[in-house]
Amino acid sequence: DIEEALGRNGLLIPQGQDVIQLLRTPLILSIYVQASVGGKQLDIENEEQLMEIYSRDQQAVYRDIMTPGFITSIRKKGLKMTAFMTPQVNYEDDCEPDGDLLDFYLQEFYEENMEAGLSLVTDPAISVLEKVTRDYRFFQEQGNVPVFQAVYADRIDLARIALGKPLCAQVRTIVSPMKKEEDLLSYVEEKVTAQGITSDGFETSFSALLQARSLQTALGYSNIGMDVNPVIRPESEADYWENIYDRFSRNMETLIGDFDGFERTTLSESDLRVRRFLNLDYDDYKDGSAIWLTIRQLDEEAWFLLRTHGEKVSTVQGGEAYRLEDGAYLLRLRAEKVRIVLEPDTLPGMLKY
Repeated sequence: DIEEALGRNGLLIPQGQDVIQLLRTPLILSIYVQASVGGKQLDIENEEQLMEIYSRDQQAVYRDIMTPGFITSIRKKGLKMTAFMTPQVNYEDDCEPDGDLLDFYLQEFYEENMEAGLSLVTDPAISVLEKVTRDYRFFQEQGNVPVFQAVYADRIDLARIALGKPLCAQVRTIVSPMKKEEDLLSYVEEKVTAQGITSDGFETSFSALLQARSLQTALGYSNIGMDVNPVIRPESEADYWENIYDRFSRNMETLIGDFDGFERTTLSESDLRVRRFLNLDYDDYKDGSAIWLTIRQLDEEAWFLLRTHGEKVSTVQGGEAYRLEDGAYLLRLRAEKVRIVLEPDTLPGMLKY
């Protein structure tokens, strides 16, 4: 499965022991995004059950319980978060969205440097087109129409339908679960990219961790998604916040670790890196102790991961090199012609098992 996932993105697991392995990578250095998929609902539903479990209504659960938990974890790891919001989930009941909550959450996002995205998840009773039309009308009535640059959808084809509507006019990237038949990173339209979710923030299986680590190594990319709706509509005690948060906090340590070379971004911020990655092309060759690169479609800068065997980077003409670990360097290049000089590593590190 890992080879298949990497292969879909044009990456092969190295079979030989070449002196130099040069791999093009976006090195968004992991988009550690906490995507509260479908979260931050603005309607008032299921209040009796919430009062019984948390002694709070829905607004207070988000404000007093969930948000402080997420913020604590985000600050601890230096993360950034994109929260996907929706005015309603059930559009056929008698519960209407509460406009006062909209101002509350938008102010919350601003104060915590969080990005607000739009969730396109809806109940089967209405289409995605009808949903974004009704959502737009609600925001207009409140006199506050957010500019959404990122949207979440279970399927990319559903998100495409909404792109031409006023509420989605500024959308630059679509987020959806990673699927075998789709590229992890791609262009959906000329001006819109797709970014797949690589990890479930609540999933703790070994296979899920292996896939996440493989993609982090191969692409320098990680997009962690979390659906917090079960907290508001729990089906069992496993959905109670204390149990979900316990899985989430443990998973953040496992999925993220101490990756100092990885940059934390929101989805809109990572969109630029993805575009540069998809547009970039290059040639490289080795001449003695030097590696020469010719970069095409360079947009200000490009990131590469350079792996060496028994050598270290001495100088880089046209950029900088950052040592990540023994035999692994992060290159930040700003010129179309680049020369990288290597020299023997006289102090090799210990092998790690």
